[in-house]
Amino acid sequence: MPSRRRRLSRSAEFERVYRQGRSKGNRYLVLYAFPREEESSSEEGPRLGLSVSRRIGGAVDRNRVKRVLREA
Repeated sequence: MPSRRRRLSRSAEFERVYRQGRSKGNRYLVLYAFPREEESSSEEGPRLGLSVSRRIGGAVDRNRVKRVLREA
């Protein structure tokens, strides 16, 4: 399972991505990516965050979708 440090989790981190990062999505899912700072060079690649639409279902269903995507 990927490390928590590889994903965006806090509201402030998402706010920063909204302003400076990149996103790609469709009507069901939005994927946010933000490059890492230089001091955390031990990890590679961007930090990722997921946002799943309410069209998917209830909170349990949305969380399951995010878990499966993170595992993949």
